[in-house]
Amino acid sequence: MDVTQITQIALGVGIIGLSIGLFSANVPKVRQRWLKYQVRKQLMKLPTENIEVIHDFMIPTAQGLCALDAVVIAPQGIFLIQTVNYIGKIYGNDWKKKWLQKSRFRKQTFANPFYQLHTDGRELERILTLDHDTFIAMAIFPRTAKFQVLGQQRAIHAKDISQVIQDQQESVLTSEEVIQSSQILRRITISEPVNRQRLYQRMTEIEKVSAEKIHNGICPQCGSILMLKNSPTGHYKGCSSANCEFEVH
Repeated sequence: MDVTQITQIALGVGIIGLSIGLFSANVPKVRQRWLKYQVRKQLMKLPTENIEVIHDFMIPTAQGLCALDAVVIAPQGIFLIQTVNYIGKIYGNDWKKKWLQKSRFRKQTFANPFYQLHTDGRELERILTLDHDTFIAMAIFPRTAKFQVLGQQRAIHAKDISQVIQDQQESVLTSEEVIQSSQILRRITISEPVNRQRLYQRMTEIEKVSAEKIHNGICPQCGSILMLKNSPTGHYKGCSSANCEFEVH
């Protein structure tokens, strides 16, 4: 085997290795897009009468950004839908700030998706002036996720969204309230791609400043000192001001 053949083999191996690396790096992105597609597909199965669906809902809030894959406004309530791109066994409960993912290849924690969903719900509750119980949070996982989730939270697979929504028996909104809520949310959501990108960039800058303040022991919301607090689930950092509810997640 001459030098030219060795060089060609090495080059071929390098290209294959690079291709595998690029494929592995893009698998989560591909899976996320597929999951969002499945959500859209399932929501199309909902009855069109008296049900409104808003995809890619996004508004700025005092806490940061309210970004939901979909908002479904129906007589049964307002469903806040967020995809969560984790597979394998999912462990968590209502009160834990961190959930655990165990798969064949990795074990990692991730933020309890319902913490952010409930924050988004409170924001929409304020905007629409509706009762807290009107809002129903739903975290949507890939079909290969296996749930070990305790509590009342709705962690479900994408294929079950339509059925779960339709299984809600009690009506909490009138037809007029469904239409009015839909009109308000459609009016305030940021739909233009350029404006969405600008908002993402601005929020990224704000998050950097906020992270720096937290690192220095300062509350990013009110400027007070952060202190160590106790809870039934352990210690955590929170704002020392009695008028501020900021916590470090």
